[in-house]
Amino acid sequence: MPTFAFTTIDPAGIERRGSRGAPTSGALTAELEAEGRIVLAVVEGGSSPSAPAFGAAWRYRPDVLEITRTIAALLPA
Repeated sequence: MPTFAFTTIDPAGIERRGSRGAPTSGALTAELEAEGRIVLAVVEGGSSPSAPAFGAAWRYRPDVLEITRTIAALLPA
């Protein structure tokens, strides 16, 4: 089973990085989303993703992070 590095936003709005074994990147994405995380990047290999690999841009959503932080800032209002 291959290992994938990932970057997510947890339910508290904090960016988390890690790595985990999964059959495919799609399976890992589904698993992380089931945990309530917003997936920003998933890259095969052990290094932490800071930017998407060529061809994996559809897995990287930095705009989601910006929207999440904006909404979080509005919650106390």
